[in-house]
Order: sequence, then C-alpha cells, then structure tokens
Amino acid sequence: MADEFAEWRTTYEVGIPEIDEQHRRLVDMINRLYGSLVDQHLDRFDRAESFDEAVHEVVSYIKQHFADEQAIMKRIDYPGLHAQKEFHVSFVERVVAEAKQFDSGDNLAPNPFVRFLRDWLLQHIAIEDRKIGFYMQEIEARRKSA
Repeated sequence: MADEFAEWRTTYEVGIPEIDEQHRRLVDMINRLYGSLVDQHLDRFDRAESFDEAVHEVVSYIKQHFADEQAIMKRIDYPGLHAQKEFHVSFVERVVAEAKQFDSGDNLAPNPFVRFLRDWLLQHIAIEDRKIGFYMQEIEARRKSA
C-alpha cells in the first residue's frame, strides 16, 4: 500500500524464500511500530505502551532474523559473511541501546528511531542482502553447468 510507512517492493527480494519472508515480516513490524506512534485513538500512555511493546518485538525478531541469515550464509560459504556479521552487530547494538533508553524513560525520539529502522533495513536489504541472493544464484548456475 502506498500509505504505509515502509513499503515492501519486489526489488528487495533476495531470492531466498525464508529470508524474503522474514524481510517482509520486518517491514510489517516497522509499519506496526510506526502505527503505534500515530494511532490517534490511543492516549499518550497507551501509545507509549504500544510503542514499547512493538520495539521489543522488533528487537527480538531482528536478532532471530540475523541469526537465521548468518546460518544460511555459513551454509553456502558466503564470502561476505564476516562483513555481514559486523553490520548486524552494529545495528543490533544501536537498536538495543535506543530501546533501553526508551525503557529507562530517557528521551528517545520515536519518529527518528522508526525512520532509522526503516531506512537502515531497506538499504541493507537492497544492497547487502541482495548480494547473498546473487551469490546463491551463482552457486546454483555452477551446479547446473557442472
């Protein structure tokens, strides 16, 4: 839908069904997170509680997704695995630090936080994760020609 905060596009698909499904779910979760910020039916307290719940769900799912993605990269002997791990660790550290700020009542600005999640994730998928799909296609092409 055009009115979504984060819009999934087929150009983000990496060609690995498990990873593509997880990426779509992450985009849905980011949209839910954003929706919790703009839901006019909730009062300020309920909106904060809804946002807090969605943040924790996103953080947990991101960690699982990265573990799954890294297992696939290891299985196919992906040459960029080390760099991907570094991207993932850096991203998780930042997201967890910001989520802790929110939990402790520090001044987390939700809009920039959600925009950061969206922008980082979609850029990472479009550039870094698609390389995994291309690599896997190369492996399959070599296998078929052998």
